[in-house]
Amino acid sequence: MKLVDLLPGIATVWHSRFYPEKQIRGASKPGWLRWLAVLLLLACFSPDARSTSLTTVVKGISITVSADDGVLPAGTTLDVRLLTNVEKRGYLELLRSDRGITLRQSMAFDITLHDQQGNEIQPGGEVDVSFSGLNLDGQPEELVVFHAVGSGRNAEKGFAFDKKYPGIQSSGGLKSGTIPLKPERGKLKFSTSHFSIYLVGTTNTATYNFYVGASLVDTQIVLNGESLFEPEAPEAIEGKRFTGWYEGTTQVVFNTPVTVESTETYTVNANFEDIWYVYFKYSGNIIATKEVVPGGTVDATGVPLIVTETGKAFLHWSASSGGSAFDFESPINANTTLYAVLADMWTVSFNTQGGSTTLPKYIADGQPLGTVEDPIRPGFTFGGWYTEPDGAGTEYTSSTTIEESVILYAKWTGLPVDYTIIYWQENADDANYTYKETATGSGTAGTILTLPPQAISNTRYQYFSFDYYDEGLTLNGDGTTTVNVYYSRNSYTVIFDLDRTGATLNIGGETYTGSEYTFTAKYDSDISALWPTATNIPNVGLYKFTGWTYPGGSLTLVSKRMNFTPDLFSTTGTRTYEGNWAINVVTYELHYMIQVTSGTGEREYNGTWYNEDMAYNQMANTTGGGWSAKQISGVTNVGIQQDRTAGPDGDIDVYFYYNRNSYNLTFYNYNENDKELNFVFGASIEDTEYTPLKPSVLPEGYTFGGWYDNEATSGDPFDFEGAVMPPNNLILYSKWITPVYTVRIHEVMEDPGPGGNSYTLELPTGSTIDESSLIKEEVPGVDFIGWFWYVGDLFVPYDFNLPVTVDIIELFPVWDIQTFNVTYVLNGGTGTAPVDPNNYYLGSGATVLPPTDVTPPSGKVFVGWAGNGDIYYPNQEIKLETGSVTLTAQWGDAAPETSITYKPNGNDDNGATGDDIVVSLNNNEKHTVLDNTFTCNVCYQFVGWNTLADGTGTMFMPGNEVIVDIESPVPNILYAIWETKSLVIEAKVYLEGALIDPETSADYAAPMRTTLNDLQMLPGQAYLDGETVYYTPAGQPYNTEPWNYTGNEGDLYDTGGSVGDAGYPATAVDWVLVSLRDSDGSNYSKVFEKAALLLSDGSIQMPEDFEFCDLDVNGTYYLVVEHRNHLITMSHMPLQIVNGILTYDFTTQNSYVLPGSGAVGQKEANGIWFMYGGNGNQSETDNSDTDINADDQSTWEIDNGKQGYRPGDYNMNGDANSNDQIIWERNNGRTSVIRDH
Repeated sequence: MKLVDLLPGIATVWHSRFYPEKQIRGASKPGWLRWLAVLLLLACFSPDARSTSLTTVVKGISITVSADDGVLPAGTTLDVRLLTNVEKRGYLELLRSDRGITLRQSMAFDITLHDQQGNEIQPGGEVDVSFSGLNLDGQPEELVVFHAVGSGRNAEKGFAFDKKYPGIQSSGGLKSGTIPLKPERGKLKFSTSHFSIYLVGTTNTATYNFYVGASLVDTQIVLNGESLFEPEAPEAIEGKRFTGWYEGTTQVVFNTPVTVESTETYTVNANFEDIWYVYFKYSGNIIATKEVVPGGTVDATGVPLIVTETGKAFLHWSASSGGSAFDFESPINANTTLYAVLADMWTVSFNTQGGSTTLPKYIADGQPLGTVEDPIRPGFTFGGWYTEPDGAGTEYTSSTTIEESVILYAKWTGLPVDYTIIYWQENADDANYTYKETATGSGTAGTILTLPPQAISNTRYQYFSFDYYDEGLTLNGDGTTTVNVYYSRNSYTVIFDLDRTGATLNIGGETYTGSEYTFTAKYDSDISALWPTATNIPNVGLYKFTGWTYPGGSLTLVSKRMNFTPDLFSTTGTRTYEGNWAINVVTYELHYMIQVTSGTGEREYNGTWYNEDMAYNQMANTTGGGWSAKQISGVTNVGIQQDRTAGPDGDIDVYFYYNRNSYNLTFYNYNENDKELNFVFGASIEDTEYTPLKPSVLPEGYTFGGWYDNEATSGDPFDFEGAVMPPNNLILYSKWITPVYTVRIHEVMEDPGPGGNSYTLELPTGSTIDESSLIKEEVPGVDFIGWFWYVGDLFVPYDFNLPVTVDIIELFPVWDIQTFNVTYVLNGGTGTAPVDPNNYYLGSGATVLPPTDVTPPSGKVFVGWAGNGDIYYPNQEIKLETGSVTLTAQWGDAAPETSITYKPNGNDDNGATGDDIVVSLNNNEKHTVLDNTFTCNVCYQFVGWNTLADGTGTMFMPGNEVIVDIESPVPNILYAIWETKSLVIEAKVYLEGALIDPETSADYAAPMRTTLNDLQMLPGQAYLDGETVYYTPAGQPYNTEPWNYTGNEGDLYDTGGSVGDAGYPATAVDWVLVSLRDSDGSNYSKVFEKAALLLSDGSIQMPEDFEFCDLDVNGTYYLVVEHRNHLITMSHMPLQIVNGILTYDFTTQNSYVLPGSGAVGQKEANGIWFMYGGNGNQSETDNSDTDINADDQSTWEIDNGKQGYRPGDYNMNGDANSNDQIIWERNNGRTSVIRDH
């Protein structure tokens, strides 16, 4: 039977149940009964219907919780408390620090569910929560709800915040937002599975409405710091290409935090570009794809057509196969395919072998070659076109008949060209070389350069010998060839014969005799440490060394020699020097005076000032005068002065005066002297540097590269910093840097232009490209044909002999002709994958197809195709640069299974037991943290789950939502965390004795005095009076009658009898005894008891935590405070423990008073409440602890006149006197029935 056949029966039963006396008239069962039944079923089976609904009203705000069957136990009640502003403040501050969100107006609700026994419970699944009647300023879309997720209900414990409204859901790894209904003012609705503190308020929100055309497809509302999720990619539109989501002209960035400073609504549109594609086809394959805006035109530039058919040549492009020529001026308004039309022609290609480019010719069979413009190659004459590269084979002329495709090679004959010879000489004092001069040679362009013998003769430079030159150079036709020639510096040997028995020579740390000392050195090298003088040779008896002579020489060499000049050696053999000795000698000190460059100096001679060069200063022994000045580089001797007699130092001073020579500094700019300056040797020339004008003979693009000390401008530029004029003329040559051209190399077959897989080379003008250095991306299994470039619309092989003289060269690697395809993979989707029937050349582009007949995986949306490392949208172009491409549908991250494990984390103390709970999940699946089902011993309680067993990891509470994946951004093991039951008492109470003025006994003022603490009289403290130390025994004071409390809290404060404060807080007033009762009647039970410190502001400070096993954390208790000489007090009502905290303030209200008993609670003065003072005896009779009577007078009398920590010191100033009696007199007769009652 069909369901529709049952409907009239159902309706009839319903009608007769509620209207038994009425007859259904005017309609048959298939009529209105059928429609009524349909409405009933829709109501019964509506997915929004909830079988349980709980409602409560707080401050005019209606809160409703709705749940399906089984989610809430029968008899569940809903309790909602509106937090005070003070309580709420902590949550608001935490929200601001945790999420960066500030609520302008807000309300905080403590929402609790209780079972029939009054125990707090949590739902067994998701429930709906709705609010109505909210009266908060702002727009409805500014309403937000945050759930404070943490331990307990105390904001100081710390919370994370889970946003419940407005909601955003995710779809796998790539997110998509829901479309929430526009909220009504004052109303909102959300789902949750856990109740505690909920913040409801208004804040700045950003609403993003996503449109495809006029259709709203997605809406997302985000708060400050939240991210937008990418919506589903729009369907492909012919002639358009989706480029992303845009708000105005700005593209929206997803999965990145958004800054929200004010409430705004944004319209986000799917942006499409108008685009048509033009496909260039050859031999049935797409070889190139171009994009054209509607109405635009296209050309064939950059289309890599290579005709592979023998006897065929390209004729034109056509819109039909074999059709007429396509008009490239016609507008493109649809996807267009152009076909290469070929003609029966032979291709004649020209390899110019270094000359200017000559384009191929296409000639019909049997027709002559025709005129071909001669190529140009500097330094060569063109000799015709030949079939072999070396100029052999058949010569082709304009009349040669063409009967097949052929490659012709240019034949060149080299002309005489000049080349530059740069000569270098080995340095005197190191193995490097210094530029000497430049010469010019001549040879035939294109030949290997060989220098003639006269260019490398050993006689070219005296004292030098030819070493080597750059061999193997090919002479360039443009005269730019440069060859370097290197000459080594000759070395010579000299021997020194002392020529006297017993004579020694000390030099270089060694001692020589006879003719043992010798050295070999290079011409003009530094010999200052090698040449011996009289300072190296001691006297022999009465004989003193006077100098060196050699056979055939006319002078005696007396002075220091700094350089190995030609007068010191023989070029034909070894020269031997003999020592000269004399008995009667005169000692001279030789001074070499060099002209100063400016100002005054040490000595003046003939009106010129001089300074001594101490490098030449020496002592000399000789038998007479007759001095000759030796040569010194860069200066000229102008006179000698000799003292007539020896000075105080015992020698005769001789002064040799040298003037600095003048030399020319010439700046030679390319082909002429640009500037000439004159300086004396040693003068500074560092300020002479300048930039000359570019010579007019040089073309544009040349740049100045500095001044050089050689004509070839080789090596480093001249360094002007600190430079001085050398002892010779100096010519500096300008260097002009030739223009550098940029060549682009494409590693794959792709469109021309920058970017892509390309890089650039910087080459000087006239140089060639090194083919072996080029980088290309290999295509496995395909032969490489060569490098091609575009010349106009032609795509031809590149001639690597071609000099680079332009910036437009782009090279492309070409592989043996193969075609490639685009394949689509559904990646988990179902249906038929798109099929692209085309074959593509490398470098061409395919248009990405839409997933027309594809169903996404469950819960996923299509966001694009992945390929070549990028995401592609339908109708977008993808390049086939390295082979076939596979495009894989993207639905979001894959979803491998994972799990989360719950462990009881038991030990001997907590006694937690239970089997591990393992929950299997999909990767990235949202998981709600479970309630605890493990058990522990009675003194411990469960406080949450932690990612580490010791509780130091990340904390999670039941009801928290986590995303679990295989990469574990949140750990996949949660440990139950247990702690001993403890209670925090936040209470305040005042003592009359510590409030009253001890001098006047009339005035009360808060805070309380700390006199006993200040005087160091509290238990465990000790004070000094005169020379006597008074020590109050340590321990809390309630270990006697009537309390008999045995706690050892007081042991924490003890000086052991030494004077000191025992570590009490500075604000400590005294000890009090704190306890909890389960009722206010005489049959009460005391739940627990603790001694505590009372501080001056009235707050009670527990030295130790309250740990308890038998306290009902959901129960209510009376708070009792007792003091050793004040009347007992108790809270006026039972107090609820909230999140382990019990709060009460005795100072702002009267305490418990049994109605009709005549008893008292607390005393009031100046608007503050405090405990009655004067109850110093609380053990004499059964009522002493609750009465102020004569026994308390007796206690005062016993202590009167005494100091210290005494029960009779009712004003608590450490001194029992008449002022204490005043307090007793005022309060005598007061009674409290708290203990007995």
